[in-house]
Amino acid sequence: MLLRANYKVMDWKACVLTIMSSFTLLLRGASAAKPSETQYYFVNPYNYDFVLQTSQCSPDVQLLIVVHTSTKLEYSKRRMLMRNTWLNEMTLSSIFNLKVKITFFLGMAKDSNDQKRLEYESEMYSDLVQSDFNDTVPHNTYKAMSHLLWTSKYCRHASLVMKVDDDTLVRTKRLYTLFPAISKWMKSEVPLYIGAELPHPGNFTALNKYYLPRKLNMSQSYPTWFHGVVCFLLPKYADTLFNSALYTRYMQADDTFLGIAVSKTEEMSVSIHKLTPVVKYEQEDNSKFIEKIKPHWLIGKAVFYHVPQTEYYIQLAMIDFHEPKRLRTGWYLW
Repeated sequence: MLLRANYKVMDWKACVLTIMSSFTLLLRGASAAKPSETQYYFVNPYNYDFVLQTSQCSPDVQLLIVVHTSTKLEYSKRRMLMRNTWLNEMTLSSIFNLKVKITFFLGMAKDSNDQKRLEYESEMYSDLVQSDFNDTVPHNTYKAMSHLLWTSKYCRHASLVMKVDDDTLVRTKRLYTLFPAISKWMKSEVPLYIGAELPHPGNFTALNKYYLPRKLNMSQSYPTWFHGVVCFLLPKYADTLFNSALYTRYMQADDTFLGIAVSKTEEMSVSIHKLTPVVKYEQEDNSKFIEKIKPHWLIGKAVFYHVPQTEYYIQLAMIDFHEPKRLRTGWYLW
């Protein structure tokens, strides 16, 4: 599958794509609402279906947690670890005193054996939502669109969405500190986009897997966008944001893409709230790094951590869940 951001089309082709996008929206029963800012010639039709699905949210679900994950074997181990430590529905429901639902979003596996493994995992835990696009880094943004579409269809009545990545680690004993803020956000009458802002718009190194060509954004600067470690949205605006995404040029950096889609949605662009800058700790040889996010209302304590290395993620998660002692390494104090 070709990356749609690489298409270079003339105006008449753009018109065809626009018609296709509008027709797709009509089939879904959604309105093709145009963004408030200048209309791009490039549109981003989304023509993928759900292959595996968890059950829709029950009427009493208040907090929906969506996780962008991968079909690779090592990430299935991460999901298991997350389910058994901080990302557990019973644990979170007890801490926040509200009904929580957790869903993992991914694409199609590369081979039939991996797909069968995912189907078995789906039967066991009933928390996977799989769409029929290839699960590769260039298609990361489709996961964002997938979770927006699924939320708008099956969990629109929930009060809040917390989106995280599968390399997000949360200090379990500090989750309760989020409760006052989450309670406030859930009562909001206006749309919200809440997260930790990054100081740069993306990676412009061509060999980097998160490469973001400058030409993908037609404006002179990128709008506010938040780190994929964690962000919060209101479910009732998921369909509005999904429709805006259909008019936003595709890019594989899903965090940046979501920020641009928010900025093009008039009612959401005025409700952006920033947590705190991301702080990065790195080994001298760059073999390991951790990024932490400390909500601004907490003094000296972080809640969310970005831990890309699977082995180190497992080590930290097990220590946090089972032992009260802090982990001391040569480069970082947990």
